[in-house]
Amino acid sequence: MFIDRLIRPRYKGAMRVRAIILAAIMVLSAFLVYLGGISASPTVDETHYVGLGSYLVQEGDWRLKGAILHPPLSYYLNSLLLSGIEIPEEVWNAPDQDSRGRALYRLGNGDRIVLLTRLPFMALVPVLVLLVFFEAKRRFGTTAAFGAALLMALEPNVLAHGGLATPDLLLTVTFFWVLVRVRIWHENRGWRNLIWAGLALGLAFLSKFTAILLLGIIPVAALLAGFRVRQQLAGYGLIVLIAFGALHLGYLPHYTHPMGAAALGAGTEEPHRESVSPFWKGVLPRPFGKGIEFQRNANAGHRAFFRGEVTDGGWKLYYPVAFLAKTAIPFLLLAGLGIVLLFVGRRERHRGKRDGGAGSRKRRKKNIAWLLIPPILLALFFIFMSRINIGLRYLLPVYPFLAIAGGRALAWLIARRGIGTIAASLLIAWQAAGTARACPHFIPYFNEAVGGSEGGMELLGDSNLDWGQGLPALAKWIDENELEGVYLAYFGNADPTRYGIKFRFLPGWLFAPSREVRRESLGYHPDPEFVAIGRSVLQGFWLPDPDLYDWIREYPRVAVLAGAIEVYDIGGNPEAHDKLAWIYRRAGKLDYVQDELLIGLEESKRLNAGDDR
Repeated sequence: MFIDRLIRPRYKGAMRVRAIILAAIMVLSAFLVYLGGISASPTVDETHYVGLGSYLVQEGDWRLKGAILHPPLSYYLNSLLLSGIEIPEEVWNAPDQDSRGRALYRLGNGDRIVLLTRLPFMALVPVLVLLVFFEAKRRFGTTAAFGAALLMALEPNVLAHGGLATPDLLLTVTFFWVLVRVRIWHENRGWRNLIWAGLALGLAFLSKFTAILLLGIIPVAALLAGFRVRQQLAGYGLIVLIAFGALHLGYLPHYTHPMGAAALGAGTEEPHRESVSPFWKGVLPRPFGKGIEFQRNANAGHRAFFRGEVTDGGWKLYYPVAFLAKTAIPFLLLAGLGIVLLFVGRRERHRGKRDGGAGSRKRRKKNIAWLLIPPILLALFFIFMSRINIGLRYLLPVYPFLAIAGGRALAWLIARRGIGTIAASLLIAWQAAGTARACPHFIPYFNEAVGGSEGGMELLGDSNLDWGQGLPALAKWIDENELEGVYLAYFGNADPTRYGIKFRFLPGWLFAPSREVRRESLGYHPDPEFVAIGRSVLQGFWLPDPDLYDWIREYPRVAVLAGAIEVYDIGGNPEAHDKLAWIYRRAGKLDYVQDELLIGLEESKRLNAGDDR
């Protein structure tokens, strides 16, 4: 249907070329996000969520750990391609959500399960590109639409999280689609547009709890766009009713499995249990209400790293700095110029014609309302209300709106010809080059102004930098250098042995080897002695002492892998082994302490023997 709209009989040849270009941009985005997805080990959050959709559909029991962390749509998506795989009961009986995720990943050969859970989310990236194209085309014409689509396809943060089985990219798509559909209804009316707007809002509610903000964002944008209370208030009410109906349909397994519903009513295994308020009981599905209560309690604080500091309370500057540091500079420049043009442009091209006066001013007012107000309000909420400062991914929904503004700027530059066309070409080339340099490791992308991921390490951590995705790169490095193994301090939930990594365990965060792997790790001494350490471990924000591993920077750094793991050569230094023994003691790994001290003693003897000679 969308391609047909591009191919009009009167301009058949030209429209076919445009359709081919659009298809090429979509394929490019799909290819890039696929490369990113197959190059990353399971991230910290993915092991919480993987396979949950299968369990919820079959059992309808939201008591399972992790089930109320988010609405279920992302869970259904990550299980969509797992339907042919038999999941043993012991997987669901795992002691915690991370053990459950690792057990499920072990069911397939290699990273097959990881890929199957991520593919539905990867498919959303070209869909987002398509949505951005048509919205930009409706507002500013074909040239702006192609520019916006290209900017969207080359945005590293979208590519990073589009390759993961997490709800962030899903919310980005549904959040944007809601605003598009509501705007279409606002301007054109009609029952069909109203129903589409309601369904889009319902899907956003099912994507992530953040979508509840749309209940405030939509009215503000509508008022600024020329909302007519008498004519449209009832319509907005119907949109919300349809959305809540879609929300309840999304929880259908909860209603169709009485035992699961009754069990959740009796309690939940999730922390921060609180009774659900009468409002939730009367309006929202019970698991959805409990999830909101859980997230509200979680917002009391979350350990995070920012500009060398560690705290649970968050920072007001966190999201502005993260946005400016992790967004490509040409994207920022074009989006900024596009926003300026929204305010100062006197004459706009609309559907191939120029006009001015009242009509143009009215369109500018609508564009400002629907393009700028939603991302601004979303950003302000996280800046001033959120104390969870663990990733720019929370602001991911602002990027489609900014891509359209950037497309508007590209069209304006190209229309000036000469120097304008050269400037537009250079900015797109710069954006493409930055994305190509980051590929396939998009998670640790930082722009040139902060020095890439190297400079970004001093600013931000967690899902901005090292989210546990670097194990495939470490396995490849070990193989290329013909090593047997390394010391490994890993930040994440994945299992290094799944990638053939032989290692001596060092305390990091979350990951703890099984009893068998731990026994093997204890008896293993890498030779030569390389220490692979996740950058989030180096930042130390989840360690009892943030400076626990600072000493290792005194030794030669021999590699940085996937922007997430650094490798150091401790080269048989007894002092390094003393430091490692101290770290094991802090972590309560007393058997490792003794063993490491013995290794250090052997190194000292070897050095002394060399000095005597």
